[in-house]
Amino acid sequence: GIYDAKYEPQQIPTNSVTHVIYAFANISSDGTVQSSDPWADVQRRSTNDTEEKGNNAYGCVKQLYLQKTQNRRLKTLLSVGGWSASKHGLFNKAAATDESRKRFAKSAVKLATDWGMDGLDVDWEYPSNPTEAKQIVLLLKECRDAFDKYAAANNQTYHFLLTAATPAGPENYKNMDLAGMDPYLDSWNIMAYDLCW
Repeated sequence: GIYDAKYEPQQIPTNSVTHVIYAFANISSDGTVQSSDPWADVQRRSTNDTEEKGNNAYGCVKQLYLQKTQNRRLKTLLSVGGWSASKHGLFNKAAATDESRKRFAKSAVKLATDWGMDGLDVDWEYPSNPTEAKQIVLLLKECRDAFDKYAAANNQTYHFLLTAATPAGPENYKNMDLAGMDPYLDSWNIMAYDLCW
């Protein structure tokens, strides 16, 4: 990332990749999806930025947008959650009720589309029981519906992507309803790197 590694989005070799997953957006206690680091996401100025009035995006979001101008086939996805959000039970709260799922989906779609992303990656690590397995299916369905409604309301035929970061090890994926999740997903992002732990 931009802090310790000093790796900027403009350093991504976009001629060699098809998708960039930008992680992570946070989940608040009521299920609202929001920026985890507004300064890094949209406020931080790069050396080539000019000061402009208005609500312009800067930071990593602008750099990703500029990368997309160099590779028109590049897709960017906003990843929501991750280990920290999962560890603190924020997905459980966001997926618990119809109201909280709608809030999650609506706010996630708004943030992703405001930032010019091509979709969402849901990173819940990991549903651990039948109730949570059912809840992630319902959460993904709500996200798919929210993207489709957004596209219809904005006269777009664009299909926004919805993916899930999922475990590679059976001790975690055995608790998930993979067949139930699949109809709502465009692709699966298998976290094979977690197998070493």
